[in-house]
Amino acid sequence: MLLSDWLWFFHKTIIALSGGHFEYFLSFPKKITLVYRLAALGGADAVVFGGGIGENSPPVRSRICAGMEWCGMAIDENRNNTTIGIEGKISRDDAKVQIYVIPVDEAVMIARDTVRCLQDQKKKKR
Repeated sequence: MLLSDWLWFFHKTIIALSGGHFEYFLSFPKKITLVYRLAALGGADAVVFGGGIGENSPPVRSRICAGMEWCGMAIDENRNNTTIGIEGKISRDDAKVQIYVIPVDEAVMIARDTVRCLQDQKKKKR
């Protein structure tokens, strides 16, 4: 996704959460998965949850994956509930699309992306 897409997502998420519409927050990842699967990737081998909510909230991961069996995603609730803040597979063994939790240092990632964006802007000005 482009940076502008992420900014739009966070803007809409903040609006949705402040208005008490948590379902929007949970449904947006499904839309992204659908769009990328059908339009760009032609399929997916895995889905990865990372960052604060992705690493630490089994109920959110479970609700995001609910109803996604049509595209091969099937969460193992026991694995999901015991994988908090650690790396691990949370999909069922028979799932066509594997689901993982991988811890991410978000601050480092944001800093790296910021440096890259600033370097790209500097190159464009030349």
